[in-house]
Amino acid sequence: MACIALVVAATGVAVAAIPDGGGVFNACYSNSTGAVRLVDKQPTDCAAGETGASWNQTGPQGLPGPSNAYVDATRNDRYTSLHRALGTVARVTVPAGSYLVASKIQTFARNRGGGDALCELDRVAGGDRRKLDEQTGNLYQITEGEIVNMGSVRVTAGGAQIRLLCSSRSGIEYRTARLQAIRVGTLTG
Repeated sequence: MACIALVVAATGVAVAAIPDGGGVFNACYSNSTGAVRLVDKQPTDCAAGETGASWNQTGPQGLPGPSNAYVDATRNDRYTSLHRALGTVARVTVPAGSYLVASKIQTFARNRGGGDALCELDRVAGGDRRKLDEQTGNLYQITEGEIVNMGSVRVTAGGAQIRLLCSSRSGIEYRTARLQAIRVGTLTG
C-alpha cells in the first residue's frame, strides 16, 4: 500500500500543468540547436545552455480598427494581355500605418517564342510615387508562370494607394492577380 501511495504521489508531481492556470506556455530552448521543450516553470526548469521563453494561448491583441488587411484580387474567365507600357493590374487604398505588401500574378506565354513580363509594386501618395519592388518573369514556349513581388511601406497621414503594375513586350497574358497590404504594428530597418 505504501508503494502504491508513493507511485501515485510521484506521478502527481510529474504531471505538468501545460499551459499553466493563466494560459501561459513555458519552454526552454537550446542556445546551440534551437530545440524547444515545454516545462512547468522557466527559467528554473531550464538547463545550462538553454534560454527560457513563454507565450499565451490567445496571442497579442491585434491593431485597432475595422480591418488590418487590404486585398484586391482579380480572376478573369479568359486571359488578358499585358500592355507594353506599365499598367495597373491591382490596387488597394490604405490609411496611415505600416504595411507588409505582397502580390502574385499568374502569367501565360501564348506564343511558341515565350517571352517575359515585368511587375512592380509602388506606393502613390499626394502625387509622390515610390517603387517598393520590381520582378521579371521569363516564360518559354506555351507555359504558365508566376511573378511574386514583396515589400514594406510606411504610409503617413492622408493614406496612400498601393499598386501592382505590369508590362510585357512579348505577348504575355495574365489570368489572376492578387495584391495584399497587411497592416503591422511597426517596421524596423
